[in-house]
Amino acid sequence: MADPDIQRAAAFLATHALLLLAIGLAALLLALAAVTGVVRLVIQYRALLLGAFRLLVMQASRIDSVRALLSRTRSLLPGAYVALHLALGLLLVMAVTAFLVLAQAVLAQSAVVTFDVAFAEALHRESNPRW
Repeated sequence: MADPDIQRAAAFLATHALLLLAIGLAALLLALAAVTGVVRLVIQYRALLLGAFRLLVMQASRIDSVRALLSRTRSLLPGAYVALHLALGLLLVMAVTAFLVLAQAVLAQSAVVTFDVAFAEALHRESNPRW
């Protein structure tokens, strides 16, 4: 038997599924608009941003400790090819880890699985046969 709080939360979410879907889509559109706005601003002020970045790097390179640190790390910085493969490998490891965590939760019948089953049943009860 599932926890009554989980059952209640699943029933509430199933009852308001379309509203929550609309809110999620609106949030997605707002996020896309924000990213588009930031990209347009960066494109518009690209020269100014690059100049400020170059100035910052030049000022930082005047500091002896920063200059020494940069000279030591240049030999450790990988090329673009190696960096790309390291990033892809890290992404693959994160995806496999997420899968394993979810698989363990399913096998252990954790609260996530209990909620998922209760939500599926609540959605089925709330569904309209005309759809």
